[in-house]
Amino acid sequence: MNLTVYSNSTPQGLTHHRLLSEILDRYTIHRMIGLQRNFSGMRCLEVGAGFGSIAAWLAGEVGDRGLVVATDKEPMPIPAARRLRHLRHDITTEPVPDPPYDLIHARLVLVHLPEREQVLQALVNALTPNGVLIVEDWDLTWRTRRALRMPSDADSELYDFYQNCLSAVMVAAGADPAWPSRTLPAMVDAGLTDVESEIYSRSCAGGSPGCQLVAGTVGRLWEQLLKQGLTAQDLERIRELMASPQTYIRLPPFWSTVGYKS
Repeated sequence: MNLTVYSNSTPQGLTHHRLLSEILDRYTIHRMIGLQRNFSGMRCLEVGAGFGSIAAWLAGEVGDRGLVVATDKEPMPIPAARRLRHLRHDITTEPVPDPPYDLIHARLVLVHLPEREQVLQALVNALTPNGVLIVEDWDLTWRTRRALRMPSDADSELYDFYQNCLSAVMVAAGADPAWPSRTLPAMVDAGLTDVESEIYSRSCAGGSPGCQLVAGTVGRLWEQLLKQGLTAQDLERIRELMASPQTYIRLPPFWSTVGYKS
């Protein structure tokens, strides 16, 4: 991913992307299968490939006549597969590589990019006629019942404060927490048709991949979160809560928006 807050080059990067894969891949694949298209022979672009699991899945679907190009500003080792190319590429400063594509997918990328609308237009321009773009991002504006169950009311309040601080860290780095709800009109304005969004959310118990992701984020953004008003004691408590069997959280709404090029 081309992110301004997270870096793939840190030791925690691989774990972070592995957890994202465990949390989101099943849903993303469900969305792709729901396109009801024959993937055989398709040319696909995976922007911000991260752990590479979706790119590898697509490579298994496109067959010998297809191609999957997986890009990232900071490429990580990804599963080797036939018909899969892995490129170091900055989608904000470089042209889309080797267009056109029948399918382009960008997950948890555009929300972080100040240049998101320009990048979106570049992706639309890189589609074949009748090509499909899928943009997926978490909505960090959500405030309702983020902590479903905690050991105490104080812990629930602390978790809400942590989420607010995390959103502030993202905004300071150029992210737009409200982008997911603006993706649909932006895709229509960029020239796509039959655009539709679906929203996915799920609960996570203490110790699950979703809670591990929160605990890992605390560690990766420790200094930035301290600057937002959390204390070291607060952050240690968040990590304890994410391992507690008494904890249940709800992940942010995950917007999956699909549009087609006429």
